[in-house]
Amino acid sequence: MGRAKILVVEDDQISKQLMYHFLKDYDVLYAETIKEAITQIETKPVNCVLLDISLHGNEDGLKISKYIKSEETKKNIPVIATTAHAFTHDRDRCLSSGCDEFLTKPIRKARLLETVEQHLKVKN
Repeated sequence: MGRAKILVVEDDQISKQLMYHFLKDYDVLYAETIKEAITQIETKPVNCVLLDISLHGNEDGLKISKYIKSEETKKNIPVIATTAHAFTHDRDRCLSSGCDEFLTKPIRKARLLETVEQHLKVKN
């Protein structure tokens, strides 16, 4: 088995660059919209999704999590919310939408990598 494929759903260029540097030991795919994310998930063997919940045009990134968890063949893909929305109700909303984990920005590299590894081990 090769390196895990991580789909980063993020529309902020600085956050994407940060993820690129943090996730250098993985094959990283990117999407900026719900449509792009679903296309990636449908066409590539994604092992984990890092999901910003606020995308361009007021797109609710949680629609991606709901989609993944509603699909029988995809529901085991770990979804980790990565967001600047840090209130308890934001966390609750993410988890109730199917996210497996909730990380607030700014994200520390060690915490991100630990969380990704933990969820990849559970999946495998």
